[in-house]
Amino acid sequence: MVSKDVQAVAAGFARLIRLSQRARNRGKSYTGIDHNGFVIVKMIVTGEASRASDIGHAADLDPSIVTRQVHQLIDAGLVERFADPLDGRASLLRCTDAGNEFYESHRTAKESFYRDVFEQWTEADIAKLASLLTRLNIDIETALQRDEQQSPHQE
Repeated sequence: MVSKDVQAVAAGFARLIRLSQRARNRGKSYTGIDHNGFVIVKMIVTGEASRASDIGHAADLDPSIVTRQVHQLIDAGLVERFADPLDGRASLLRCTDAGNEFYESHRTAKESFYRDVFEQWTEADIAKLASLLTRLNIDIETALQRDEQQSPHQE
């Protein structure tokens, strides 16, 4: 039997996901770049990854999504591809000046949005939420990994 609190958390979490998707989609309406595109730009700008395959792995994105997004970002003039100096067969990605500006603009708009959301919250409440979200993400990732090991999906 599932407790009412667990049911309330599950329902609240589902609603949070829907609201988060709505918030994410606001950016696409005026840039034409969706959330996955922003994630890729962020990873390149912050130095988390510069190969498409590494970006896909780090961001948990399907390779086909990364490929499509990278082409869109290149076409938009936000990202450019160049040969890896250590392995001429491989390509690396870097942001153009426009890509860096896009990242900063998107990042500051997102931060402004969340500052407005948390305007009535105390610093202690925000810190507590951040801590609980970190814990929740770790526990969900652990549960998913356990499930994947117990019943690997077939492709």
